[in-house]
Amino acid sequence: MQNISANEAWLAFVVVVVVLSAVLGVVEKIISIKKKVKEPEELQDNKLNELEDRIKKVEYKLKDAEKHSDKIDDGIYVLMLGSLALLDHGLDGNNIEAMSEAKKEIQKHLAKNNN
Repeated sequence: MQNISANEAWLAFVVVVVVLSAVLGVVEKIISIKKKVKEPEELQDNKLNELEDRIKKVEYKLKDAEKHSDKIDDGIYVLMLGSLALLDHGLDGNNIEAMSEAKKEIQKHLAKNNN
């Protein structure tokens, strides 16, 4: 076996430390590059999640608006029936049955929408 002097041992130790430092530096660079590559993906995922949440809220509000619009349409229909009955009664003077039916429809509509 060959004897290793203190200087050679120290030199070997320094070489090992330098090589380990270089390897760790390369690993650190690779990790930082991976983070930078994934960063836009994470930002995009966050934006997509925010947009999906907004879409859910908008869809909910749209359904609510559609229900409200349907109620308004029903109300307009009932009012038009009442107006038609009043016009018929005003013109003919004897369309009491249509006016009575329109009154019932208006009462039904009001009772349905007040609950």
